[in-house]
Amino acid sequence: ARLVWTPFGAYPLAESALDRPEEPVLALGAGVLNLATNDEDDPTEEALRINVEAAFKLGGVSAQAEFFTEELEDDGEDELTTNAWYAQAGYLLESGYELAGRYGAVSPDVPGGILDETELAVAASRYIEGHNLKVQADYTVIQRELADQSDGQLRLQLQLLF
Repeated sequence: ARLVWTPFGAYPLAESALDRPEEPVLALGAGVLNLATNDEDDPTEEALRINVEAAFKLGGVSAQAEFFTEELEDDGEDELTTNAWYAQAGYLLESGYELAGRYGAVSPDVPGGILDETELAVAASRYIEGHNLKVQADYTVIQRELADQSDGQLRLQLQLLF
């Protein structure tokens, strides 16, 4: 189940501010998912996921953030809780170019935080025909505590919808 409140009117389901709203638009939401399995091959018996989210747009500015928590319980009644969140912001120029940044973290509750991961990303987009035709590039640094390593990822993509 997911519930979203948009106090200033409709909020289009697109991360960028392609609509360039002249008045602020805001979406506040929350969701919950509860899964139960009886599969012998799947040690997870129950999973509960909860999230809260916020998104904002004004002119060429767009920003959003979300927090998730998940609790897994297996048939031996062992539990694992994982918290994760991200925040991102972007600015869309009148020319259709956008610059954006994102930071996120995932943190399972294991001793010493050895499974923690973070990501830091910068992105540039060129919207040729909105989301139907766009070119995007981003560079992301992913830090993994378990291996005490940091990996860089460079991605270039073309999106064509018809």
